[in-house]
Amino acid sequence: MIKLFALVAAVLLSLGSANASTFDSVRQKGSVSCGVNVGLGGFSMPDSTGVWKGLDVDACRAVAAAVFGDPWAYNIVKQVANYSESYERNVGKGSGLKLDRGPNALWSQGGLMYPIPFR
Repeated sequence: MIKLFALVAAVLLSLGSANASTFDSVRQKGSVSCGVNVGLGGFSMPDSTGVWKGLDVDACRAVAAAVFGDPWAYNIVKQVANYSESYERNVGKGSGLKLDRGPNALWSQGGLMYPIPFR
């Protein structure tokens, strides 16, 4: 957990002045909003008391702790689209970043595409 915190702190410290307005708006809001896939065990899933658990939520808490000094200063935003749609809209060709999907390009429409086996 300490390594994750150090990584998040390093990323936040490396943000340039171009991102200062985004950082300031998050600070003014008073919490970090994190998008998670609903019910993906090990990554993001609420427990029986409604507290979110998992790797994605832990990363969100680490960012909140780095920015606000409070690991509970976060809001969970449930993602309702499948992975392909979420990727394209947020960081893929449909966004300003226009990042190539790289090795995960075969993941599409909520299923894994694979070649027909040779016989």
